[in-house]
Amino acid sequence: MKFAFQQSTAESWSYTNAPDAEDRAIQGVYAANRWGVGDSSVSTKAAMMGDMCRNDMYDKYYKEIGCQSMQSPSAGDNGKHYLMAWYTAWGGDGSSQHSWAWQIGCSHAHQFYQNPLAAFGLLYDKSATGLAGKMQANGAEQDYEMSLTRQLELYLWLSSAEGPFAGGVTNCWMGDYETYPSGVPTFHKMAYIEQPVYADPGSNNWTGNQFWATQRLAELYYIVCTDADAEKASANIKPGGMSIKEALKTVLDKWVKWFTDNTELTDDGLFAAPSSIKWEGAPESWNEKYVENTNLHAKVNGMNTSDLGCLSSYANTLMYYAAANGVKASGTVEDDPSNLAQHGLYIAQQLLDREWKVGRDNIGLSLTEHNGSLARFWEQEVYIPAGNSGTYPYGYEVKNGAKFIDLRPMYKDEGQSYSKLYAELEAAYKKDKEGGATIKEFDSKTQDYNYGMDCATDSSAFTNVADVDLHYHRFWHAGDIMWALGTMTELYPDLVPDGKVDPDPGDDKTDWGNVDESEGASPKERVDVSDVVLLARYLNEDETAVVSKQGKLNADVNASGKPDTDDMAKILKFVAKLIPYESLGTTKDN
Repeated sequence: MKFAFQQSTAESWSYTNAPDAEDRAIQGVYAANRWGVGDSSVSTKAAMMGDMCRNDMYDKYYKEIGCQSMQSPSAGDNGKHYLMAWYTAWGGDGSSQHSWAWQIGCSHAHQFYQNPLAAFGLLYDKSATGLAGKMQANGAEQDYEMSLTRQLELYLWLSSAEGPFAGGVTNCWMGDYETYPSGVPTFHKMAYIEQPVYADPGSNNWTGNQFWATQRLAELYYIVCTDADAEKASANIKPGGMSIKEALKTVLDKWVKWFTDNTELTDDGLFAAPSSIKWEGAPESWNEKYVENTNLHAKVNGMNTSDLGCLSSYANTLMYYAAANGVKASGTVEDDPSNLAQHGLYIAQQLLDREWKVGRDNIGLSLTEHNGSLARFWEQEVYIPAGNSGTYPYGYEVKNGAKFIDLRPMYKDEGQSYSKLYAELEAAYKKDKEGGATIKEFDSKTQDYNYGMDCATDSSAFTNVADVDLHYHRFWHAGDIMWALGTMTELYPDLVPDGKVDPDPGDDKTDWGNVDESEGASPKERVDVSDVVLLARYLNEDETAVVSKQGKLNADVNASGKPDTDDMAKILKFVAKLIPYESLGTTKDN
């Protein structure tokens, strides 16, 4: 949400990027090229994206790295930190005059936004459809050589005594270029920060940030361990005086050991892996060489038993690590705790097999979750400055003092697929409030906060909210699951799932397929995102997407005679509460 405090503002346009997304796209193109299914024109566009992402290597206002002064002027290339920052943004005059424009970099770099694999592909992918040589900006290759080195050095520097990677760095202390406090460690003149950008909740506590970041490191490790040409081409990259292979082995060996040591494969066919980390201490200041961080520690602060996206990305990481270390396997993997790489592959196969066995339903894969922090729906005020107000496109009022539920009242809509769950959560919240439950305020000094997650030890937590069963099918979960299964097929095609199971996931019908007026519920009351997914599959000629005659009538909101992509787009806008039901252009049949 953005607020303008002037009486009037100029018409303008603006964009913001997040380089972890752009670099993932480049990473995907690099993978396609390695698999022999790439497209030179797509690589050209990905290289253009690489050119653009060079702006993520600069301080927000292009001030000199380590300046520690708001009065420091912009410094051109001396303002490059060569890392992938949290974001960059740009914009300009939206009127017909086009008389002005602006652009900023970013002073904060988080460990999980780094992607040495993408940088490596931009430099050394010399396949038939490769990325190398396609960047057009002057100095782009030299920038990425420095960036690849600097990103790998950041991981060496942030590698804790146990293995997980600590937060990141900033060139802008407290958001206004204050002088760094005494004793704060530095990395190439930037200050260490435990929780870059966000402290509430901490941006480096969730282990998803570990799995996503380390997957890229493990895949790059696999490439330099198995492709002699790629290793030779990158021989001039020397992070901390090491080769790429040596640097990656140094950080991955510790990381894999800590996570596999803290992973449980339970007798009931389930699993648990670290979900959050509590940090203690800090690294030593970087001095061009890797040193063991004996004063930087990571401790398990929670266990994940249901986040299949994270667990699948974790398995993906372990598979690349095993293959990089030459582990061979067919049939099933024999566990060998004395062989870290083989033990990692065993854990990876077990995670994928077990989530497939226990997590399947009629939509995809999902396990029961619990989340006491959902009490924030009703409890926590959303910051809206006094005197500012307005409405969302769907008519919901925005004003000072609003809680989250005031800005998303569609959750209360009866007849929607989520309304029953909302009612259950609300009842649990009210019961907790009757018992005196509160949400603690975040303490920036102690980094202490609790939003009801630690219900066993915190008497102020929302225990009843935390007891409500949740079943989510997140798009990124599905993506990470499919990606991990693809990696298994690529690296270990001869591995066989550990036991076969065919649970009945239920029929594949959803509301567009089975709406019947005699049931007394109109599409307005019943349509949700699963219907949009079914319609998309139907329009893509997926033979398993069965849509009834009535469903096709319901989906044809433009009354063109049959459902099409325009109908799907409009329905999706309705589901997202961007347009009211009446805007669908509905008829008596739909």
